Amino acid sequence: MALAPWIAPAVIATYVHHLGVRIRRQFRGHTRHRGDAAAIVGACIDACWNGRTFTASPGHFDMFWTRDLSFSVPALIRLGRGPRVYQSLGYALDVWTKRRSHITTTIHYFDRPGDVFEYGVDSLPLFVAALRAADATDLVERHRAWLEAEIAHYYATVVDPTSGLVRSDRKFSAHRDTVVNRSNAFGNTMVALLAKTIE
Repeated sequence: MALAPWIAPAVIATYVHHLGVRIRRQFRGHTRHRGDAAAIVGACIDACWNGRTFTASPGHFDMFWTRDLSFSVPALIRLGRGPRVYQSLGYALDVWTKRRSHITTTIHYFDRPGDVFEYGVDSLPLFVAALRAADATDLVERHRAWLEAEIAHYYATVVDPTSGLVRSDRKFSAHRDTVVNRSNAFGNTMVALLAKTIE
């Protein structure tokens, strides 16, 4: 399989970064935060903010992961991180539209969208639900044409028109560290979530 030209630099940068994280942790150990439980949780959340978007972690996975952010949006808003959630959602939409990309599981270094390992059965449903949870109506309006095209692409790619369930003849990335699978309960729940959210 031929790789897109941008993948090599992004992969090399990822491996160099991971090596640096491992070396740093070997000598310093994991980062410790002071204070009570609320202070520690707050510090951990803030460590995942890179100035433009929330990342999945401050260490190995310090890039944008659609599922991780989307799962976290309601809690992040309750914890007072609403403006950063909004900025993160806007960042992802801007990258995907600027790169003429479909929604992806991940936005890698250098703002490069990519799926790990296949098109995510949950990426669009969870992201649209996150937009709703964040009450990001203006982002939806600004990117309405792209979102509508993504919904059409999702249904054409994922949904079996005869059954209304996830297609069993294709593989999709899903939860649990982007495990690749076919039609299963989780994937079909995501189809239902998308239908309910866009209603």
